[in-house]
Amino acid sequence: MNVKASEHSCSELTQIIRQNKKVFVRVGFGGRSFRYPPAQCSMGDKRTTTSLRDAEGKQCVLDYSCVFDPASPYNFP
Repeated sequence: MNVKASEHSCSELTQIIRQNKKVFVRVGFGGRSFRYPPAQCSMGDKRTTTSLRDAEGKQCVLDYSCVFDPASPYNFP
């Protein structure tokens, strides 16, 4: 599921991630993937928190973001 951060409040984004388990939140040109447990991040990714701005311009800190993990053995050439 894709959602735009600029169309939702922090609490709405949290609820969407909990309900849908796998969500891509668009922020500007890019975005972040979120996986709510028990959904897993992709190989080579790690779960962390990330901050972004919501529809009201407030700074949100959201859990369950999947980001590149430089320490993962999957990311070695």
